[in-house]
Amino acid sequence: MKKILYIALLLLAAQGAWARETNYYPVLINPAPTEGPWTFEAVNSRAIRYDEDYDDFKYYKDYYSFNELDHTAWSKRSHDGHPIIYQWQDKDGLGFSWCSSMPFSTTFGIFSTYYHDEKLPPYTRRKLTWKFKIRSMQDDSYGMNSCLYALPDLDALKNLQVRWYYYYDYKEEDKGPYCIGYKGNTDVFWSTKKTRTSDPTTATFEFDNRYGSDTIVKSWYILKTMVSGGYDKTSTHEWSSFIHLSESWDTYYYKYISFDGNDGKGIMPRYDIENSGTLPANTFTREGYTFAGWATSPNGEKVYNDKAAVTATEDSKGPVTLYAVWKAQPASVVALISAIGTVEYTAGCNARILAARAAYDALSEEEQALVSNYATLTAAETLYAAVDTVVKKIAAIGEVTYPGSAEAIAQANAAYDELTAEAKALVINYSQLSAAQEMYAVLAVIAKINAIGEVTTESKDLIVAARTAYDALTLAPKTQVSNYATLLAAEAAYANLGKTTVLFEDKDAAELKSESKAIVYPELPTGATQWRTREKDASDKTIVIQAVEGNMTATPKIEK
Repeated sequence: MKKILYIALLLLAAQGAWARETNYYPVLINPAPTEGPWTFEAVNSRAIRYDEDYDDFKYYKDYYSFNELDHTAWSKRSHDGHPIIYQWQDKDGLGFSWCSSMPFSTTFGIFSTYYHDEKLPPYTRRKLTWKFKIRSMQDDSYGMNSCLYALPDLDALKNLQVRWYYYYDYKEEDKGPYCIGYKGNTDVFWSTKKTRTSDPTTATFEFDNRYGSDTIVKSWYILKTMVSGGYDKTSTHEWSSFIHLSESWDTYYYKYISFDGNDGKGIMPRYDIENSGTLPANTFTREGYTFAGWATSPNGEKVYNDKAAVTATEDSKGPVTLYAVWKAQPASVVALISAIGTVEYTAGCNARILAARAAYDALSEEEQALVSNYATLTAAETLYAAVDTVVKKIAAIGEVTYPGSAEAIAQANAAYDELTAEAKALVINYSQLSAAQEMYAVLAVIAKINAIGEVTTESKDLIVAARTAYDALTLAPKTQVSNYATLLAAEAAYANLGKTTVLFEDKDAAELKSESKAIVYPELPTGATQWRTREKDASDKTIVIQAVEGNMTATPKIEK
């Protein structure tokens, strides 16, 4: 019993000594914090007990993929109660430990994954340069390997086959850029109860969206491994970590330039720029013209000279088309002016005038003096501009209203009247002006008739004005005067002012002349001996007379 207790005390002392020697007794952190650019994701572990009849591990499975691992050993505890595996971080970085105080004969692997996500705008690439160390400590195990693997795809990382029993060597095992650790070697990497640290290692990680048209997120993943084989010892203490030293970023922007000859002949291939570059020399040709540079639109101003320096930036990147800018020679300008021909108010004629003007203006003063038909150009510009002004004024009239359209119609009409006969013939929308004037006259008549209102002795001027305006219309517009009947009624009402109407029963009505107040009586009907007033309205404007028998005692009086 005393012997057993003594051994236990020795074990505890050994464990404490290791903790003091390495200053590294691990403390579990869950979840593990970020180390440099990396964020902890998951830890997996695997323990395989080998057959003691075989010392050579070649009889066992050489490789495991991350997908084949599980957490079965993660929760196991040693006989003294502390966990076997720890995930931790301290001054040395992120890592994990394998601590056991019980005898074992096992190959043990611990695999920890980390990731970094980068948001990438279109036509952009970023490169992360990461400097780090791998650090490890081995106690009394058969041997231990520590390595970092990196892949830009999580599924590929999980399917990566990691050698289980043999030392890692990314050069010998043809891991290419994926294994960014270094070879495990018992003579260099481990020594009993000693801590070993690799030389600083630099790795680069690319986040590429150079050909994308939308913002995306790109990721890189790393797998930290520690694989160890143990003897039948009383205890083991082993740990492995990666230590972040520094990181730096480089950002690259891309511009993809296509070239358009803009009426020139030839073909130029697309030119791609990473951050900056120099445009290739122009190879387009155009008869009668000299290449003057590049514009960003077919008719735009020159932006780049031939073989100019070009940059791609955060605000200027992606696909771009450059159009050749041509400078016409004097003979070509003469030809362009001649090509204008007879001036017409058309888009094609205007384009020919503008092209001739642009070509002329691009010449030097000495070259302009050689253009013999420049007066033809200025005459064409003057004529076209005058017609264009009138056409636009007519178009600006829009829907005709009264009196709102008066000014627009007047301005258009005045501008038209100032044109020469040649220019008037080119006004393509003159009929619109005529129609507007006609409609305005109709609306004016309608307004004058509506202004008459109730007919009184003072309505004469309004009625006469409406009649005069109506009679001035031609036949077709007269049919559009919707209230002409109102004018007729007003005229009749005004004519009847001051007159009295006499109605004879069973006879036609007779009009009493107000100036003479004489009634012309018709012949009495058979059986009647006299006419007698039967009724009259309150205004004495209408009198009803009936035929009766008997002597006529009085003649009806008419009071105005």
